[in-house]
Amino acid sequence: QAIVVVILLGLIGGLYPAWRASQLTPIEALRYEGGSSGKKLRRLPIGGMAIQGLWQRSARTILTMVVIGLTVGAIIAIQAAMLGVADQMTSMFSGEAQIMLRQADIADTSLSAIDERVAVKIAALPEVQDVNGMMFTATVLPETGGFLIIIGYEPRGFLIQQVKITQGETLSTNHQVLLGRSVAEVLNKQVGDTIELSGHRYSIVGIYESKISWQELGAIMTLRDAQAFMGRPRKATLLAVRLKDPSQAPELVERINEQFPEVHAALAGEFVNQMPDMQASGAMISSISLLAILVGGVGVLNTMLMSVFERTREIGVLRALGWRRRRVLGMVLREALLLGLLGGFTGIGVAFAMIWLISLAPWVGQVLSPRWTVEIFAQAILVALSLGLLGGLYPAFRATQLQPVEALRYE
Repeated sequence: QAIVVVILLGLIGGLYPAWRASQLTPIEALRYEGGSSGKKLRRLPIGGMAIQGLWQRSARTILTMVVIGLTVGAIIAIQAAMLGVADQMTSMFSGEAQIMLRQADIADTSLSAIDERVAVKIAALPEVQDVNGMMFTATVLPETGGFLIIIGYEPRGFLIQQVKITQGETLSTNHQVLLGRSVAEVLNKQVGDTIELSGHRYSIVGIYESKISWQELGAIMTLRDAQAFMGRPRKATLLAVRLKDPSQAPELVERINEQFPEVHAALAGEFVNQMPDMQASGAMISSISLLAILVGGVGVLNTMLMSVFERTREIGVLRALGWRRRRVLGMVLREALLLGLLGGFTGIGVAFAMIWLISLAPWVGQVLSPRWTVEIFAQAILVALSLGLLGGLYPAFRATQLQPVEALRYE
């Protein structure tokens, strides 16, 4: 796969340059001198030398902006999507509950399995009004090839109250399910039909809607059915705790963590950010960002290095006219930073385009609910400027080392 990918990259990256090379006439090619084909250079009526330098090589500038844009756009699109998922999960957990619990010392929340006896002990605490268990898993639907989120709730618990039944009625016993409106439409299912999930048959007693988009891609069943479905009898993935006095939540969180080492408790509003899954996702995004910055930096380096090579004579003239090394260094760095800045704005547009394209997918698009923040856009610009700075340092340094006499002789 690696060999195939690099061959494809080589073909895609080489098609236009190869075609352009084939269009050169011998006379034009022989007239080539340091980037000038003998044609008059295009000049802008406004702008300093940095803008003029990028404008004179517009094709290369646009390509580099696209590279930076794809790099930055992918990073911020992933971050916006992750923030959206975190917001929806926080909204789901903190609707009625003040404290959420998962199994301690696990790397994946889906592996959490809390014994119901722990729930009974926590429910006996004087500050606690009610404790609800819930379970999460997913299965593949043979009819569509998509996934279905399985959610297990206690039929008379407070957690199930957050969904709105639009057709039929709520759960009353085992072997029943509520289908999300989106799933019911895709599968063409109605109240009274049956649905088979991984060899288990359930009766559809209701259709529901939810403020949480991905929850509508699910099926809600009783906690007992979910335990049987997952093969975890008398276990719960998470516990939601509702208190008599919500202001006592911080103190109770500390006491639960001390008295019940087998679980990890957190305030409902902070629970998602403390999940190992979200922390691992954050580390992964940081790693991808670092790699993307290195790749994008190489693209800027290539552009700026070629710019310095082609402008060797121009730099020689400037040095002969009295420009100091520091001024030449500043000129090249300004050009690189401007290129990065333009790429950053391109990246913001790319991110919106990526999210829009993903939202067109009939199944995955309904799960996506990105959250755009000022911090995300600021980070996009900062990453883009870092790319410009990283890619422009060596070319700028090289330009300062050029001697006027040697530069003027350069061909």
